[in-house]
Amino acid sequence: MTITINLTDQEVAQASKALTELIQTCAEAAQTDAPRNNNINNAPKAKAKPKAEPAPTPQPAPPTETAPEPGEAAIDYTKLRDTLKAECAAIARDGKTKALKALLADYGIEKLSELPDDKIAEFRAAAKEL
Repeated sequence: MTITINLTDQEVAQASKALTELIQTCAEAAQTDAPRNNNINNAPKAKAKPKAEPAPTPQPAPPTETAPEPGEAAIDYTKLRDTLKAECAAIARDGKTKALKALLADYGIEKLSELPDDKIAEFRAAAKEL
């Protein structure tokens, strides 16, 4: 795409003069901080929108898990879930995939990752019976 603009010397001189006058007017207005009316478009200016207050920084939620009672060991659900996945993989390799999927459906889930922590031990016992 090619764009060609042809200007005569007179048109360039007029544009240069108008630009120079505009710059001088702006400089004078900035020095006096007073608005001037020199046939400049004085359309009402849009009011600046007030700045929104910054959103409050979210505070981390307090942990919902309670500390184990003295003498009671904390349960590592990540490790327990990994063990369950390995056991379920072995059950599936033994040709019991349909039974395993039915067990998942009994718990209302499609994937082991959807199983609530408090149901892991129960699910694990049921899966071992397959």
